[in-house]
Amino acid sequence: MRGAALYFLESTMEYDKSKFKSMDVSFGYTGIKLFDPSELDKAQLGYSVHPNGEPLTGMEQGDWQESWVVIGHITDCGDPIFVDISTDDLVVFTATHGRGFWVAELISSSYYSFLAVMDKFLKLSQDRSFPVELENNPMTRAEYDEFVSFVSDTAKISDTFFWELLVSDEESGIGPEI
Repeated sequence: MRGAALYFLESTMEYDKSKFKSMDVSFGYTGIKLFDPSELDKAQLGYSVHPNGEPLTGMEQGDWQESWVVIGHITDCGDPIFVDISTDDLVVFTATHGRGFWVAELISSSYYSFLAVMDKFLKLSQDRSFPVELENNPMTRAEYDEFVSFVSDTAKISDTFFWELLVSDEESGIGPEI
């Protein structure tokens, strides 16, 4: 069965895996893990392909799209981070899993701008990777505002809520208004 799933992945998804970068950034209780290129086929299981090899993609609203490729996940909840390989810029999205349908949320207008944001996120996470570190070294309002502004400018997105929530610090009262 596992071989069938990998055959499906290799035969239907043609993209250059070497473009993708492995990265793991922790911030307090959360973070983002980007898979190594060698893990990308396996990462599609449960999204574009069932473990038995059957495709899980569709053309209807709420279906996982054939052009979406999972490249990572949010570490505290497991929601996927994925790119749309049908776009030249490899637009980056996330979506909440476990709802029975998919609603893609834009988090970067291109994969390369996403990597720039991830580098900034990595710098912000220094000495804040674990909850105790974040408690001992809380983010300032200026750092938060600078990060959100950087995301908006670099990722070329108007809605930065995903990133705001990712770096929010309830203890310090820093984060998006919910």
